[in-house]
Amino acid sequence: MGKDYQTKAGELKQGLDQRQVEERNKILALIKQSIDSFAEKEKYDVIMNAGSVVYLKNTDQEISNKIVEIVSKIK
Repeated sequence: MGKDYQTKAGELKQGLDQRQVEERNKILALIKQSIDSFAEKEKYDVIMNAGSVVYLKNTDQEISNKIVEIVSKIK
């Protein structure tokens, strides 16, 4: 009985993990689509992840909130 439980629990966890990856990929695709659209519309040549930037003097270039708004409208 214990092995049956472990097997079923393992299968459930595997299914849950797979579903999480699928949903994460959907969200990331929406974000990428929104960034691409924004960059084209606003004539940006480069958009970088905040973790890639060591220093940025002009904080007016922060577009995260604008991208969140775009993604929210798509959903």
